[in-house]
Amino acid sequence: SMNINRELAKKILYQVLVGLYHAHQNFIIHCDIKPQNILIDENYYDIVITDWGHSQLEYSAVKGGKDIHVQTLYYRAPEVLLGDPDYTNKIDIWSAAIVYYQMVSAMMLFIGDDEQEIFNNIIKYLGSPNIDDWPEIIDFYRYDDLVLNNPFTIGTEFPTTGDPIADDLLFGMLRLNPKDRLSAAEALNHPFFDSIRTRNFKDILDISKIEQLPDLITHEISTKNRLPVINWLEQV
Repeated sequence: SMNINRELAKKILYQVLVGLYHAHQNFIIHCDIKPQNILIDENYYDIVITDWGHSQLEYSAVKGGKDIHVQTLYYRAPEVLLGDPDYTNKIDIWSAAIVYYQMVSAMMLFIGDDEQEIFNNIIKYLGSPNIDDWPEIIDFYRYDDLVLNNPFTIGTEFPTTGDPIADDLLFGMLRLNPKDRLSAAEALNHPFFDSIRTRNFKDILDISKIEQLPDLITHEISTKNRLPVINWLEQV
């Protein structure tokens, strides 16, 4: 069984969000956040996010130009499940929340054999999408399959981690509509991290940085003596 130290899980999530914050401020979406792509050092403190091979630029030169075949199924955000070609960096926030839930509960939050089952389990807790608040959804190519062909639901009580403050953070990171979902900066400024936060974070996007992206993404980070979080979870 996985008996995860909650303070350690908090530090892991914090460092993942810091990494995502810097990526997102430079217009990079990781697109495959999961335990296998989070490396942890032998002392369980220093985190490195790896496997940027599926990463996408936040602003494509062509509308709808992002690859929609991204994210591992269990960590896939609803807008990607629905086929939104203009998804944002909020898909990484969704995945990070699921990783944290997995660490502290020893369970996957949304499971299923295919996209339909995963989406059904998401709306079971979060309720069906509201087209008044999220009108773009009707143009997503899987809207008919995943939404119209399902009965409307208002959702049920969200699974708890046993910590009300952590639950509040996760609920903000797992909002169905990505426009309502927390950004990395907003998540890092949440009271859940008050005990370990060393600075305040702001969403400051500089469009001029797009020209620097080739340099930003070629920096190599050593992964020596680091273990994937998924392997560590299987050992503890």
